[in-house]
Amino acid sequence: MNEIKKNLLELYNLKTEINKKGKEHAVFTCMVGKRYGQDDDNVQFMVVGRCANGWDEDKDYRDADAAERFSEHFIQNFTDYMNRDCYSWIIEENGKQRSKNNDSNGKPYNCETSRFWTYTRGVFHALGTKTDYCRIWQDKLVQSDLYKISPREKGNPSSRNMKKQEDICKRMLKSEIEFLRPTHVLFETETYRHDNPENTNGGWLFEDIKTKLKIAEYSENRKYIRYYGYYSLKQHKFCTDEGEVKIVVAVHPGANGITKADYVKQCTEVFESL
Repeated sequence: MNEIKKNLLELYNLKTEINKKGKEHAVFTCMVGKRYGQDDDNVQFMVVGRCANGWDEDKDYRDADAAERFSEHFIQNFTDYMNRDCYSWIIEENGKQRSKNNDSNGKPYNCETSRFWTYTRGVFHALGTKTDYCRIWQDKLVQSDLYKISPREKGNPSSRNMKKQEDICKRMLKSEIEFLRPTHVLFETETYRHDNPENTNGGWLFEDIKTKLKIAEYSENRKYIRYYGYYSLKQHKFCTDEGEVKIVVAVHPGANGITKADYVKQCTEVFESL
């Protein structure tokens, strides 16, 4: 837990340093649904994207003690998530989801038009995750990103800023997986090249995770899958059990030509084969 707090402190301080040099950036912190890991679930699902925009919770922390208070507050996403509601920003009406607040264009974020959310929901349900007693299905979800610091409004972090935060983000992701102990992790991170789908060079996934996984051989019924395998969990003082996490690394669903039905089917089948 001290490791997570240390990483949160470093992330906040690095964000402050980056903001002094131009475009305003924000810190995204891992979100844990308040019913995650409950109800005797056989599946504890985590999804990892590339980076997030529109995040503004760190705006409340700007005084001399900002970094310390920021880390103290957001470490509760791990220690007290059952009493928090990380997804309170999502409103569901008549089965449709949108954000509670408007974005920079003055409109609510529409979860129903987001491939990230709709494709993730498809895999989540296909794996048989229970959603009894949940306000929304995300109450059983852990959401994280490879890169935690990104432009507040839109766009990916620059190559320079990705390099600056990569070491911290690697450590943070490892801590998230070790502490939250999901059974299934879906990385929706990789590049989909229509001209050469077998070319996985220049992908987003951290090398230290890649080396633990198998490369997925390209075929028509696996064309969205890049890597798969297991991540071995170690014991720590909060959990004495060891185990293995099923990992599937897929292309980012936002690329043109990717269909939801095929994406969900391929990700689910690879998970079930492990």
